[in-house]
Amino acid sequence: MLNDPDSLENRDPRFIKRLTSVLDSTMAPYHRTEVRGLSRIPRQDGLIYVGNHNGYPYMSDFWLFTAALFNEYGISRFPYVLAHKLTIRVPLLNQIFTRYGCVRASGQCAARVLERGFPLLLYPGAEVELMRPHRERTRLRFNGRTSHIRLAMKYGVPIVPVVSVGSHSTAMILDDLPWLADAIGAKSKLGINAWPLMLSIPWGLTLGPFIPPYIPWPSRILIEVLEPMAWAPQGAGAESERHIAACAAQVEQAILSALARLEAERMTQERPPLEVLKGAFMKALSWIEAHIDALSRWLVEAGTRLLGLSGRGEAQRAAPSELVKVASQLAQDVRHDVDLLREMQRRSERNAAVSRRTTATRAARRPRFTEREIDEILAQARKGKSVHNVCDELGISASTFYRWRSQHTGRLVHSG
Repeated sequence: MLNDPDSLENRDPRFIKRLTSVLDSTMAPYHRTEVRGLSRIPRQDGLIYVGNHNGYPYMSDFWLFTAALFNEYGISRFPYVLAHKLTIRVPLLNQIFTRYGCVRASGQCAARVLERGFPLLLYPGAEVELMRPHRERTRLRFNGRTSHIRLAMKYGVPIVPVVSVGSHSTAMILDDLPWLADAIGAKSKLGINAWPLMLSIPWGLTLGPFIPPYIPWPSRILIEVLEPMAWAPQGAGAESERHIAACAAQVEQAILSALARLEAERMTQERPPLEVLKGAFMKALSWIEAHIDALSRWLVEAGTRLLGLSGRGEAQRAAPSELVKVASQLAQDVRHDVDLLREMQRRSERNAAVSRRTTATRAARRPRFTEREIDEILAQARKGKSVHNVCDELGISASTFYRWRSQHTGRLVHSG
């Protein structure tokens, strides 16, 4: 039996505690997760967390952020979450999501949460942002939505932006194909505005949102809570709308700035998992690159057959040219990503080779020093020569130099 997706009574703190415990011991260490800024969350009852939506279908950052919230504050700051109407009605998922505090995404559910003074978590980008291409992972797709601003003003609660990176790299969405979702009726029948073309392990290339469980790439996930924002309503009519739009732009700009900063930081830390899996992944990408033209033709043929079955006349007539454009863009994106990964691999190998040579050189140059020689070396540093230059010339580590200095403190330098 399905739980009522509009009810606030399904949330189960004991279930949340058990699930967050599992997440803490599995997903969090796998992605080397770091959640920052939890101390910025206001202590008052009502608030709205607004985040960028990533990582279809697992949404790893959603689970990791809410687990961190529960670990820090218990149920007091833990939010009710607006979830897609299709997801929350699927058997089994319904039981998990509703007990975790998810409710159907609607204005009525959001209002009930805030009226009762509970925190609310929502993703203005919804499934459109969740299924956006990997190349747009540092962009937002709020598409002019301002309902979060209107809710914050109406109920007098702050908005707390939550920014995450890394989750959208656990699998690679090559394109979201919104025109295909419209052409086959997914948009009108399921409320899904994308039909993603994905690359995942071990399934390789898949088309559509209904993908079997896959092995997520162990990308590092960084999540940061930004400073709260609050506004009062201003004016009426057009003036009020301009004020709401300006507030929405302020939230988006704050999230975009943090997105760029966190993604740049994350990319400097991605070498360890790349070293672990780069062999198999590079072989898979090389195969895809070698067969990309054939894959592009398959995409055109498969899409054309789907459109033929759908019987949608206008969309069907416009589809062939759209399919060719997408296939061309897909080939270009794959070749670009392969080139980037190969360059990362070359840099990693060069850095490793330099490190090995440096270690070997220092080991070969490291002689045994007499007490007199050590005193003379320390005297060079006292006369102004940098410790770095002294160590580099002698092939010793800085820790060796400082150990000598601590052992020889107070001794006179021999005059030779």
